[in-house]
Amino acid sequence: MNMLMPLEDPAPPISEEQQEALSRVAETISDKATDAFSKLLGTEVTAKVPKLEVLPLSEAVERLGSPAEQVTVAWLPVVGQIEASVLLVFDPEGEKELYSILEVEPYTEIARSALQEIANIIGTQYVFGIAESCGMTFEPEPPEVAEGMLGAVLSTVLAMSSVMTNYAVLVDTQLKVAKANCTVRFLFIPRDMSVEALINNLGKE
Repeated sequence: MNMLMPLEDPAPPISEEQQEALSRVAETISDKATDAFSKLLGTEVTAKVPKLEVLPLSEAVERLGSPAEQVTVAWLPVVGQIEASVLLVFDPEGEKELYSILEVEPYTEIARSALQEIANIIGTQYVFGIAESCGMTFEPEPPEVAEGMLGAVLSTVLAMSSVMTNYAVLVDTQLKVAKANCTVRFLFIPRDMSVEALINNLGKE
């Protein structure tokens, strides 16, 4: 995973005012995503208010889990005023619970299609929420889904997306679907030329 090795630059400094704005953004986009997700599943979905952080890419990736962990990752390219890649990482137990609610057999083509739709709904709500907060225009393209060891999947996805950047926006969302917990980690990785515009405008809506 050489492309994920830390670079020298730290994450951009975030003022207390900006951090408060980021917290409001996280709460707003989480509410919208949860509502849309609940309608898709036809069951109650609640969310613990997530924390939105701007981190060095290497640290953000480490937060996703062990490189050897088996995961399912959805990748959505983002185009518009900001170019980026979005990664959604589903925890295995939560993913199985989603399949159970949707009454589909895990790890089949139908299950993959269902997860793509879930990723599309959650990812779109988060991306649009960030874009609205910035007063900018950008949107995600349809997601691709991959399974495997976290390190290998992330390396492949980042190579495909040609992302070369030091920074990422991480939103760690704890969802409760029916009575089961489901963790979805949302990673927004802007291209280098987009980082400053994103940070300076987040929360200014």
